[in-house]
Order: sequence, then structure tokens, then C-alpha cells
Amino acid sequence: MNLRTIVVRKIEEIPPKDWLAVFPHVLENYYFFKTLDESSIDQFSLSYIMVYDGDTPIGATSCFLMRFPLHITVTGFLRKFYEGLNKIFHDLLTPRVLMCGLPMGQGRIGVRGEPARVIEVIRVALDEIASREKASLIIFKDFVAAYDSLLAPLTKRGFSKIESLPSTGMKISWKSFDEYLKSLSRVSRDGLKRKYKKTDAAVKIECEELGALDESTVSEVYGLYMQTFIKLDMGFEKLTPEFFRHVSVNMPREVKYFLWRIDGKLV
Repeated sequence: MNLRTIVVRKIEEIPPKDWLAVFPHVLENYYFFKTLDESSIDQFSLSYIMVYDGDTPIGATSCFLMRFPLHITVTGFLRKFYEGLNKIFHDLLTPRVLMCGLPMGQGRIGVRGEPARVIEVIRVALDEIASREKASLIIFKDFVAAYDSLLAPLTKRGFSKIESLPSTGMKISWKSFDEYLKSLSRVSRDGLKRKYKKTDAAVKIECEELGALDESTVSEVYGLYMQTFIKLDMGFEKLTPEFFRHVSVNMPREVKYFLWRIDGKLV
């Protein structure tokens, strides 16, 4: 049976059960993509590719179209130099690029069928999107080594892979802070307690845990986020206030906000 693909601009056009049956079970999944779709992020436009064998979903991935600034990995003087050139040669230094993957985080492809057939129909879909949108390059962004064998037929044909900023995972095996303290040596535990007492004596820090943010708190959080963002020498995407509003609605089990304040001010 011939495989068929569908390409949509909003993930809600794909039944959740179809996507979740194929795509890897990771945090950045269906409802994370739904949040991005609702967040009015104008730096890129997302599309979603589903592969079916009859009515059975056997492949899924995301891709996005953007103007890719070639100076994104450059810092210091060279970055300012490129930014100056970009004002003159904007189209040359910020080519229109179609990237398979995710703007923030690792690229992933879900495959349940024969890998070679699935990746080939995904390639065709990417080619059609790139041609329609006049993208000069198709790039596979931030795919880890586990995908090398799957992508090998495409890289041999000239498709490019790119790695941006590294992703970090942290395993937290303690159920509470007290349990973490018990795992430390007595010397480390006593030293940490002394530091906390010293900090508490100098300034009162209040911590609040929330499952969602009201409008006034969204403004505070976004202001703090932007203070950090504008200081970055390297960055790929800029989130919007809508992202902070929608992510906890779409992913209530996965999202928690921890807010620290000094004298009522979010820090």
C-alpha cells in the first residue's frame, strides 16, 4: 500500500491520538506544539507532517520556516560586524530556511513503520514545503546521534544537519528538599544550612509555587524573562507573553512556576 502524508500549519488539525501514537514520548509533544501555535511567535512558522499507511499513523515530525541569521553563532565584535552587513545584505545574510525539528530543543521524528519508507515520504513533504515557501535550504536541526542511521540516506544526498545550543537534562532523584539534604555528607549539609541562615539574616526571600499565572504575574515574569533575553549574545527564539499564558493551560501536569521575591519584587 502506498503511504500518504498530510501537512498542516496547526497541530490541532491532527487528531491527538494519531500524533501521540507515533511521536516520541517527550515533554515537547502535542500540547507543547499547541502552545507554540497559540503564542504568536513571529520569528518562525511551524508545520507538522504526518505519515499514514492507510489509516494507521506510522510517522510524524515538525518543521518550521524562518529567516536564519548567519551571525547567530557569532559573538562580540564579529557579531556587530555581521549585524552591520545584514542591514545592507539582508536577504543574503538571512536566507529563508526550512528546518526539520523544533525551534527550541531537540529535533525528533516518530517512526512506527519501515524507517526507510517513512523518512523518504517525509523528505518529499519537506521538499514540497521548501519549494512552495521558496526556502533556499532544508536543515535538520539538533538531531542527536541516535537519529544518524535514520537520516543517513538524506545526509548522503546533501541534506544538512546543524547543532545550535546544547540541551541539558538533570536527573532529580529526591522527592523533597529534606530528602536531598539527607543524601549529603554531614559536613556538606551543615555548610549548606549555615549559608541559608546567613542569607535569611541578610534578606528575606519568599518562594511561591504556582500552576498558572494571572495577568499581573505574567507581566512580571515576562519582564524578568526579557531582562535576561536582551543580554544574550546567542539566542534562537524569543518567547511571547502568550506562551507563558498558554503553556500551563495546555500542559497542567508538566508545568510549575517557582517565583522568588525580595520585598515583593520578582527576582
